[in-house]
Amino acid sequence: FAIMMTFFVLVLSHGASWGWLSYTTLTCVLIGIAAFWLFVRCEHQATHPMVDLTLFNDWAFSSGNVVALFVFMAISSNLLLLPFYLDQQLHLNPQMIGMTLFIAPIFILLVAPLSGYFTDRYNPALMTTVGTTILFVGLVAQAFLNAHSPLYRVLIDQALVGVGCGFYSTPNNYSILRNVARNKMGTAAGVTSLMRNVGKILGITMATSTFVTLQRYVEARPTHTDNAMLAFSVGFKGALLVAAFFIFISILLSISRRKILAS
Repeated sequence: FAIMMTFFVLVLSHGASWGWLSYTTLTCVLIGIAAFWLFVRCEHQATHPMVDLTLFNDWAFSSGNVVALFVFMAISSNLLLLPFYLDQQLHLNPQMIGMTLFIAPIFILLVAPLSGYFTDRYNPALMTTVGTTILFVGLVAQAFLNAHSPLYRVLIDQALVGVGCGFYSTPNNYSILRNVARNKMGTAAGVTSLMRNVGKILGITMATSTFVTLQRYVEARPTHTDNAMLAFSVGFKGALLVAAFFIFISILLSISRRKILAS
């Protein structure tokens, strides 16, 4: 598993400079795939596996973990790119940047109790869909910010991101664990934690790779008066739209679970 993660992160981190179809990149991809295959094979044969793969036979569990993976990928992309936008495009001082980054956690704190309240009364799949949809809207809106966008636009977008994360978390965690046998609760919680951490790692590397690839593409084109600013904007928009794409998949996965979690 460690070998798989190492080589996949290497590809995402250096693919833009190596070339996505270069010998080095493709070799790393093949090693990562082979390591993943060996990991799955060993886990199936082990008496006490690190990850109990039979848990993924339940669609609510497996889809819920994929949703968690994609959400944390998107959140990490947002947290990585936003400070650079606030600094290089809006020219805010460090204090204002810190206060702006604090908006999303505040709304997560405010919304999380409401999420738990509604989860007890409505279909968890519906609540997860609501949360991921709001997160999707926030990311797409933020992707279209530019150097002339007012600060209140950023604050609204971050508020949407916070509300979406706050609504998503409780119902998704509930949907993951509700059908797990009591003697496997610890393993299931560990898998969910693993998905969150892997999502953070992949989100940072994915956002960096997308941003750098698009930025270099624009910089290689005929020079504009503000080519550096244009290159940043294109990279920023592209990376956030990629993150939003994964959240869109999360929305579809959440909708697909509505009948399973209705009872």
